[in-house]
Amino acid sequence: MPSEYGRPQIQPSPQKRPHSYGLPCMPPANRRQQFQQFAQQTPYGSLAAVENEAVDTKLYKPVQPDTSLKILTATIEGMKHWSQYKKDIPLIFEIYAHLDSAISSTPDNLGKTFEMKDCKQRILCTFYEIDRPLPRLIRGQLLRCVGSLNNDGTTFKCVSVRPALDLEKKVIQQNIAAADRSMRKIVAQIKKSQL
Repeated sequence: MPSEYGRPQIQPSPQKRPHSYGLPCMPPANRRQQFQQFAQQTPYGSLAAVENEAVDTKLYKPVQPDTSLKILTATIEGMKHWSQYKKDIPLIFEIYAHLDSAISSTPDNLGKTFEMKDCKQRILCTFYEIDRPLPRLIRGQLLRCVGSLNNDGTTFKCVSVRPALDLEKKVIQQNIAAADRSMRKIVAQIKKSQL
């Protein structure tokens, strides 16, 4: 039978066409039978029996809060506040503050100490030159320091110190706000899970 464009239309053959694997196409009923036979051969018996088992809700625990390592951008005040949760969540802080003192050696001459100051607070920082020297820093310069607050909350142990980049200076406040929002959610989850 010719089509409207003058070409003959190809009629599908009434015989079964093979799959790409060489297996004949089966009607849905045959596939269902094959699946049911397979399901009965599973080591757990029939899948219907597994599906119909009663679910014991006592076996399921509530979702635990995410306690993976968090790297937070914070102010000095924010760092002191969030560090009270470091027994529940491992925390590393990224702070941006101005160098407010001369750089001096630690009493054991193994590291360098200096003070940093942001808008509201100041903190004593320690950097140990284990794998790299402390870069040349200028008083009043905005620095990016990454590290952790010691247990008494008086010294910030830095693992990375460098001058802040221009791009970082533009997004400091947004990063601090985002870190605060996420920490509030995590702390709420922790308090909820401890009830």
